[in-house]
Amino acid sequence: MAAVLSFPSNLVGDEPELGCAPALDELSLKFVIASRNVRQPVLDFGCRDGLVTAAALARGAHVVAIDPHDRAIQQLLARVPSQHHRRLRAHVGSLQNARFD
Repeated sequence: MAAVLSFPSNLVGDEPELGCAPALDELSLKFVIASRNVRQPVLDFGCRDGLVTAAALARGAHVVAIDPHDRAIQQLLARVPSQHHRRLRAHVGSLQNARFD
């Protein structure tokens, strides 16, 4: 797993928000830019509805996206164009249950 990580600004716990204007914050933009040059999958932990994941995939990254809410993963899969699904692994999970081995 590559060392490029993305954490949303409000981290873990809230349900995904609907109707927000899609825009990358400064940290998310840095993640997307850095993910272009990484040869291994990058981790988007707390991916919410997939805005950052979709941006990284659009730039050629392979992404492991994890969020504790099933609804967020469903929104992510709906957001990402099908041609990018082969470079995406999306999982429902939490930091408490994460394994990094």
